[in-house]
Amino acid sequence: SLDGKIATRTGNSQWITNHWARSYGHYLRSVYDGILVGIGTILADNPMLTCRIDREAQERPHQPARIILDSQGRIPLQARVVTDQTTSTIVVTTAACLPAKRISLENAGVTVLEVPMNKEKQVDLSAAMESLGEHGIHSILIEGGAAVQGSFFDARLIDKIYAFIGNKVLGGMQSLPAVAGVGVASLDQCMS
Repeated sequence: SLDGKIATRTGNSQWITNHWARSYGHYLRSVYDGILVGIGTILADNPMLTCRIDREAQERPHQPARIILDSQGRIPLQARVVTDQTTSTIVVTTAACLPAKRISLENAGVTVLEVPMNKEKQVDLSAAMESLGEHGIHSILIEGGAAVQGSFFDARLIDKIYAFIGNKVLGGMQSLPAVAGVGVASLDQCMS
């Protein structure tokens, strides 16, 4: 939104931007190896995380691998990213994910990568990026919510920003910011 929000205080976000922005987002999905969200996005929206545009000289859209950060293995086996076979799904988790859940996900065709936890008991993002690189994922479009975006900014793992700004003002202290996380203490620490 014009005031830097990605959802209202009730979680409503469809649609802050316009059709062109959504189409361009699908174009971006078509050029990256993977698209990444956190478990919160899966639980709130149950997205497909697929590319739904055609590009010249492509028989069908390139489908990025779907990457879900899920430190405790909370992803439902009925989630669309688990049941839909359009493209591969990778769940990046930690030792907090129960072995039975890991086996169920793998039996459903999901790749499960276990990485260490950080001090907040979440997926260690540096370890996750290294593991994903070892699995052939070298470019990632992060479409996660405020928490995921903030985590990547805090870890300084952002190379490029695509910002789509709609013409709405959501207002409110409880509306979701585009980037959460710890943030910086001074302006000279900002990424630019």
